[in-house]
Amino acid sequence: MSNKILVVEDEPDLVLVIVERLKTAGYDVASATNGREALEQIKRRKPDLIITDVIMPELDGFGLFKELQKNSATAKIPVIVLTARGKMSDTFAAMGVADFLAKPFDDKVLLATVIKHLPSGKPAVAAPPAPAPVAETPKAKPPATGKKAVIAGIDEPVMKSMAKQLTDKGYDVEVIADCLQVFTKVGTILPQILLIEIPLEDIAAQDVVKVVRGLPKCAKIPILLYSFYRTTEGGTDDPRQKALSVDAAKEECLEAGATEYLGSYTEKDFLKMITKFL
Repeated sequence: MSNKILVVEDEPDLVLVIVERLKTAGYDVASATNGREALEQIKRRKPDLIITDVIMPELDGFGLFKELQKNSATAKIPVIVLTARGKMSDTFAAMGVADFLAKPFDDKVLLATVIKHLPSGKPAVAAPPAPAPVAETPKAKPPATGKKAVIAGIDEPVMKSMAKQLTDKGYDVEVIADCLQVFTKVGTILPQILLIEIPLEDIAAQDVVKVVRGLPKCAKIPILLYSFYRTTEGGTDDPRQKALSVDAAKEECLEAGATEYLGSYTEKDFLKMITKFL
């Protein structure tokens, strides 16, 4: 039987990433958007492991953990806390939480932490029998297409994920975290496709679009917009306000000459979303 995991997180994009990765590994995964909803799910599903954020509406991670400790049955469920702040880690450690996942984290760290605390101590899907040893052959590189892509944004893990998928398609990819440099880079590289995260920091995304559209040989290249944001723990970020800022940036960028808004980035859907532009 698959181990049951409950992911408690109010940021939709992060929930999708965690749930997808754990389901791929063979776990039975459900999610809740706050501690109050999580308590109801725990009664019904009786999870083997809980992964929870700290800052959430209605009932936060601290409150959820305290509620779990009041009941002898739920007090035994291992709880992994998503945190980006050392002080929070210290507080939860003193309370007796099982473990922590520091944001941002990669697949290996996520799965290793989960495996460490599940009753079975290993993924729910049994590993296939090891094949007989064979001589290793070098992994073939994707055929070069001569095409170039530029990705400009503020979330580096997301940009690296995009770059990996485009590289596998034979693209030469340039990732730009300092968006003030995007004009110089695009004008020099002359890519066949430009991806821009919205909203950006330090510079308005629509200004990037306007300048790029005015560059020689860049008047018709696809300029594709995407969004991906994480709520800062302990901050005052309001997901609704962030959604509104994405909508505003999208409209301004489209008016400035952007080709299309792809929506919120998800790793599994990325290539499907841009296929017609490749």
